[in-house]
Amino acid sequence: MLNLKQMRIKAGFKRLYDVAKIIGVGANTLSRWETGKREPSLEQIRNLAQIYHCTPNELLGADEKSPGE
Repeated sequence: MLNLKQMRIKAGFKRLYDVAKIIGVGANTLSRWETGKREPSLEQIRNLAQIYHCTPNELLGADEKSPGE
C-alpha cells in the first residue's frame, strides 16, 4: 500500500491542499490517493517523490522488508 500520508507528514506538509496545489491536483484527489480509493499515475508518483524527498519505491512501500526477512 502507498505510504503517501506518512511521507507527506514526514516531509513537513500538514495540509493536503499545499501538496495538491504544487502537483496540480485537487485536495480531494490527493486524499483519495492517501486513503487508497484511487491510485496516482506513475508520473504523479514521481512528482510526489520529488516533493517528499524520497524515492518512488519508498512511496510505494517497496523498500520495506517482508515479514520473516
